Amino acid sequence: MLTNWNPNSCGEKQSKTVAHQFLFALLIAFSAFLSSCASNDDEGGGVVDISEVKITSLNKNQYFPGETMVIKGEGFGTDVTVGFCKGNNCRIVSAKRISGQELEVALGNEIVTGEYTVQVTSHDRISDKVAFKFFAKAPATITSVDPVLIRFETDVRSFDFVVRGTNFLPDADAYQVALEHNGKVFPYVKVKSATANELVLYLNFQPHPEEIPYTINGVESTIRLSIGGEIIESKFKAYPEPRVMSFGARPLKVTPNTPFTLEVYGEHFDLSQQLFPIRLGLRTQNLDPVQPPVFGQVTLRQENKINATFENGLPAGVYYLSVETNGQVRHWTGTATSWRLKVE
Repeated sequence: MLTNWNPNSCGEKQSKTVAHQFLFALLIAFSAFLSSCASNDDEGGGVVDISEVKITSLNKNQYFPGETMVIKGEGFGTDVTVGFCKGNNCRIVSAKRISGQELEVALGNEIVTGEYTVQVTSHDRISDKVAFKFFAKAPATITSVDPVLIRFETDVRSFDFVVRGTNFLPDADAYQVALEHNGKVFPYVKVKSATANELVLYLNFQPHPEEIPYTINGVESTIRLSIGGEIIESKFKAYPEPRVMSFGARPLKVTPNTPFTLEVYGEHFDLSQQLFPIRLGLRTQNLDPVQPPVFGQVTLRQENKINATFENGLPAGVYYLSVETNGQVRHWTGTATSWRLKVE
């Protein structure tokens, strides 16, 4: 026997049950949301430690427009900014967070050429500053490479040569250089000094003398410069430096203050006469400091012989040979009579 039955009581109980189920589902969803918020590390390692933000390395120490700076470190949270600083003045730049340990900055022309530091700020924590250089520059061009004189002697295996052009970086360390000759690349080249319009390159075969390209005489070679991802190159020719084997005079007996002709024998004297001027000189001192030579007038220039006339002669004394090639003077010394000229 049913007593006090209310026909609406079943509907009320069902409504309460549905409400309870809805609240329970809402609580589960909210818990999941809180859990996802707590796990804001991309690597799945849990909550980001914001106790310290640190830069451990940059991928380079100098940059150019179009390159990417890769910043590695610790504590890079989701709230992260990168600043390029000059002293205490910092400029915020756009950065891409790769992970909690790596950021990337695509470099355009946000800053001018100069020395800067970079720092990272994350969750109100600031890293130490790390130094770098930035070069905002127009493309470099090579206008000429000076013909090179190479000395093929056992004790000399390094050479300087000059590259001229525009928009070079006045920073010798900014370049990677290679010399290509007869299809072979020689990596033993570096920039010795640099200005905006001139580079002095240093080619050093000292560690590998067996690789000196003895076929370099007048054969076209290529110099290739890499500057921050920009590659420029130019052709040039190199020649062996003149080599002296002996010298003498006509007449055989030279008297003071009378004309005579100095005759020098060897090889590579003809080179390219327009490219490499040669002068012959005599000096009286055989020890350092070397006395400046008196130069004669070149009257004959062949592959194996070069002559110079001294119209006014020289005072009495013992003289030693000097040869100037392309502005560079070499002095020949020795105690043997064949390396000396007596005027008496």
